[in-house]
Amino acid sequence: MSADGIRPATAGVGAVCTALFFLAGFHAPLHAGEASLVTAHQLRTPVASGKVEAVLWTRRAGGYTLQFVFPRPSVGMRIEPQSRETSVTLWLLRADGTAIPVSASPAQAPRKGQPRSDLTFPVSIADGESAVAAAIRIDDAYFIEALQPLAGE
Repeated sequence: MSADGIRPATAGVGAVCTALFFLAGFHAPLHAGEASLVTAHQLRTPVASGKVEAVLWTRRAGGYTLQFVFPRPSVGMRIEPQSRETSVTLWLLRADGTAIPVSASPAQAPRKGQPRSDLTFPVSIADGESAVAAAIRIDDAYFIEALQPLAGE
């Protein structure tokens, strides 16, 4: 930020590039120096619902997460009140077909009429390493996708 309080236009370029890599299916460490700390893979099948922008399977030092990123309105776009929140149910599956118990992390509820920004399901290291597929229900549509092994597994 300059002395006059104006933020340069390039301030958010790194964040935008990172988001574009995820949306393009980028599968590599987020930061080269943190290869063993954070890696991610984008699941493509659930995005076809049109109700989520991205679904990210991520490994961090402390565990795994499956994160659903919901569409956000563009700047200047009028936000219409939603009749109901998008319903998401997740089942993580082991190779033998048994389910790994998961529950969504408590999220800050959006203000009335505001769209949900994201939904995250935390998973322990042991359970994340044994997960081979995700079965996902978004409203009335079902999706199943294999989970790619992430660095450190």
